Amino acid sequence: MNLSIGTRVRWESAAGVMRGTIKNIVLSPASNGNMTPWIDIEVDSNTVVAQFLISPVIRLCANDDDLKMMRVTCVM
Repeated sequence: MNLSIGTRVRWESAAGVMRGTIKNIVLSPASNGNMTPWIDIEVDSNTVVAQFLISPVIRLCANDDDLKMMRVTCVM
């Protein structure tokens, strides 16, 4: 999957189906100490869960396995 800043995405989590726009992509250490890609996503304000978030931006691990597990897809 080709993700870049500005790409609109959809994913599934325990909070339900979410949508948002990628605002940042970074490499940073994970809890195991390995350098890991992360994507910062600004959640759409019309998403039901958005009203319960402290910040409108969330960070997802961008490893291939994690993206598949959360069923991340690009949307128009």
